[in-house]
Amino acid sequence: MPPLAIVTILALASLAHAQSDSFDRIKSAYAPYLNDADPLSLPIKIKSLSSDEYKFWRGSKDLFFQWGKQNCQDWLKDAKAFLPNHGDLHLGNIGSYVSEDGLNTLAFGMVDFDDSARLPFEFELLQGVITLDLIARQNKIELSTDQRAQLDQKLFDTDKLAVNSRRNATETLKADPTVAKLLSKAGKKPYADELAKYTQDGKFRRFVKKKDKLTDILDPVDSSRFDAFAQALLDAAKHDERLAKLMPDTDLKQLRKKIKDVVRRTRVDSSGSQGLFKYLVLLETPFSGVDHDIILYLKQEIPTAAERSGIVPLDPRSPGERCAADMDKMTDPRAFICSWAELAGKSYWVSFKEPWSDEIAFDDVKNLDQLTQMAVIWGNVVGATHRDEGRFEIILPRLTPAVQTQIRDRAAAYLTYQQAAFTSFTQSPQTAQFIATVAEAIRRIESN
Repeated sequence: MPPLAIVTILALASLAHAQSDSFDRIKSAYAPYLNDADPLSLPIKIKSLSSDEYKFWRGSKDLFFQWGKQNCQDWLKDAKAFLPNHGDLHLGNIGSYVSEDGLNTLAFGMVDFDDSARLPFEFELLQGVITLDLIARQNKIELSTDQRAQLDQKLFDTDKLAVNSRRNATETLKADPTVAKLLSKAGKKPYADELAKYTQDGKFRRFVKKKDKLTDILDPVDSSRFDAFAQALLDAAKHDERLAKLMPDTDLKQLRKKIKDVVRRTRVDSSGSQGLFKYLVLLETPFSGVDHDIILYLKQEIPTAAERSGIVPLDPRSPGERCAADMDKMTDPRAFICSWAELAGKSYWVSFKEPWSDEIAFDDVKNLDQLTQMAVIWGNVVGATHRDEGRFEIILPRLTPAVQTQIRDRAAAYLTYQQAAFTSFTQSPQTAQFIATVAEAIRRIESN
């Protein structure tokens, strides 16, 4: 059967499902984990998802894996093809991070492992092809059929080379202009700038703006809860030798005294983990050898989109432990801090806020050459991640021309599916109501 006919059949088979109320399907998958006490937790996520189709892709992975469960059964039945996957890979989750080599050292690779899961390796390549196509659509880059095929082939070929390489993504890509620019930020900005951005006079600000636009809402946490945060951070140090070395011989009483302030953070434009609990903890000079205050970051983790869809079973580890362990496994070098803790019956990934790391901005991609550059970056990052686990036995023998065609066909089918789902989502009366709710809340905050 010709490839176009296959794409058409796949697209038509799932179109009716996409045209059902995608609002309800996203809400039912995600809402059970949200903060019930915060009336903005779901509305602010809905507002972000409705912004454009690319943001919808970034924040609606439940739909992607529900679709994959129906349309990728052959991959899912190939048990030997399963590898640790990022689970939510897009350009906003590829970038620089502070490495365990020191505060002034940045590395490059995958970041933000909220949805990591063991999946067939084909899923990360499928997400790559979908992402490149959506960037072209979003940024109005016209692609012919041949150009699109060549772009996909560049991603596949680069992945093959990287998975067969001895180098990590930082080593492979350090000369790439986009990557070099991100890596050049190491140590350029003093940590005092980060403290000034989020705090004033030893307390967190009420909100943060960038160019007069509200970016973060910081809700104070009552000091009666600080003991619980101290215990969670002490547990995090027990789970991570890097954090333990930074805070040697610190006991619960000492750590509690170092807590100056705690806030619950809401990122206004975030689309992926929006609505979940995120806390910033301001500590007075907690790190040995570092003579300034530090902000630690606790980010709630929940069962991944792949788990919520039923495409894979629930991980036996707590979500925070799974996130931290998978990040350590899939980054080389490892991050400066990467731990986990439990707090008030919820699971958290523990890291720290710093001003140097950054992700690739999809809206900077303006033409075919830059889009091809993104394909090379994607292939290198994904391939390097898997180079030490089953590269010959798992990936290379399976990534045949037939499978590459299959990935292209399924990407085209999913794009048709998502376009219908996005239209359904944005036309839902509930979406419009939630957008109005968020707009009014932001207006009140900014007027105070």
